[in-house]
Amino acid sequence: MNQSMVGSPVKYSHILTAAIPSILRWVLLALTWYTLWKREFFILILSTVSLSVSLLAHGFVRMYPKLLDWDLVVTSLFFFHTFLGVALGFYESVPFYDKALHFTWSAFIGFSLWKTLLYFSNEKGLPDLAQLGILLVVLLDFSLGGLWEILEFLFDRFVILPRPAQIDLCDTMCDSIANLAGALFAGGMLWIDIKKQALKELLTNLDSEERPFRK
Repeated sequence: MNQSMVGSPVKYSHILTAAIPSILRWVLLALTWYTLWKREFFILILSTVSLSVSLLAHGFVRMYPKLLDWDLVVTSLFFFHTFLGVALGFYESVPFYDKALHFTWSAFIGFSLWKTLLYFSNEKGLPDLAQLGILLVVLLDFSLGGLWEILEFLFDRFVILPRPAQIDLCDTMCDSIANLAGALFAGGMLWIDIKKQALKELLTNLDSEERPFRK
């Protein structure tokens, strides 16, 4: 089989992972200019913050190109929150949009944290440390979700918003549950992947040990 054909899906996936955040940033930039023209200052602030955080994520992956996923995850999160959720009103018009966003991006952040842990770890590949890493990923992922809820509380407390970020205690707890569910989902998928890799290595070793007897 042609080697270029084998690598092409990975190549195209890499290109899409790099291109999608750039497209979303242009949309956020257009939203920023539009809300400035319309004097919709609340969405203007949100779009400016979203664009700034996205550029920080882009700068991070420029320093660490192998962690390209962070640009996509962070930019998409703020795009779905600011442009779709607030500017287009998906939070009010689409049922469970808020909870689905919390769950989905908690899972994606968990996967990205795992990839980052492997990248910076000198001990990757050891099963015990890998499972400990999964626990750390789940805890850190859930903590980031808690930080988001704290920021929403501070905005409601000290900033005049057209719509409260936290409607009531039930809404906040459901968001936290969705965050935890996404983190546990990511952790469960990573644990299954580690077990599958360990089983594959075991079968490979058994097969290599049996080959001399077959001769």
